[in-house]
Amino acid sequence: MKVLISGGFGYVGGRLARHLAFSGHEVFIGSRTVHSKPTWLDSGSSIVMNWDDERTLLSACKNIDVVIHAAGMNARECLENPELALKVNGDAAESLVRAASKQLVSKFIYLSSAHVYTDNLTGVITEESNITSTHPYAISQMAGEQATINRHSNTTMKTIVVRLANAIGAPLDKDVNCWMLVVNDLCKQAAVDRQLVIQDSSKSVRNFITMTNVSLGLEFLMNYRHNSLHPLICNMGDQTKSIGSIASAIQSIYMEEKGVDLKVVELSDNPSETQYLDFRSSVLTDMGFECILNFKQELIELVKFCELEFGVDNEN
Repeated sequence: MKVLISGGFGYVGGRLARHLAFSGHEVFIGSRTVHSKPTWLDSGSSIVMNWDDERTLLSACKNIDVVIHAAGMNARECLENPELALKVNGDAAESLVRAASKQLVSKFIYLSSAHVYTDNLTGVITEESNITSTHPYAISQMAGEQATINRHSNTTMKTIVVRLANAIGAPLDKDVNCWMLVVNDLCKQAAVDRQLVIQDSSKSVRNFITMTNVSLGLEFLMNYRHNSLHPLICNMGDQTKSIGSIASAIQSIYMEEKGVDLKVVELSDNPSETQYLDFRSSVLTDMGFECILNFKQELIELVKFCELEFGVDNEN
């Protein structure tokens, strides 16, 4: 397939682009800035997308089979500038999905977040759960979701909204903006400081999914025959783990691989009770997709990446 990925040099977009390229797809990597074509991209190209210029978006979508919209501001950036968040996560999505529709793209996939459901994910969360979050990140993501849903067509372009859990895994480049994410942050701390500082309670839980499974899941959705009269909304997650258990896993990797005993520091003065979270990817499961069991291996690869790029043993 010919696939356009907006935000294709970002965290999720970059890993997805490389996965699809290695799977034999023709991948067009969209970005707001000029990038040279990656060495691993045999079929496709790097293209500049101007969200305020419909002509560049129409050109980007021309002859494309599937558009995957992975560009946008993260939660911290949205909190700092809610107005800009709506423009970047909402208006830009509307501009791209409109251009894709005009160019008769077959399928449009919008990457949203599990955090649209609530400010603090607990209990059972399914695709039928109420949307209650008031965080600027969630509000801007919902704007992008609605823009996508509104362009669904029974006869031409099918649309899919993916509410993604917390992805873990090494980025394509160390300068990718992903080091505020809790698992990535802990792995970088281990490489730089030889300790793990947990900002929140170690008992707090989140649902995690490896980057490999994210890429496999999105490729599955690309290929899935979506004949529904309605847009498809699906959760994409895998394993629920506490922050403390992640820290312990990183400790074990360092002891096994390097013989280094990492110190763990918990800053929270009021450790909470372990919360219950059951984040269900019911729609994807019913469609036949199953995550592969590679959590530890992905964590090992992330540790190795951080050691290579940031590690104290690799300083010049």
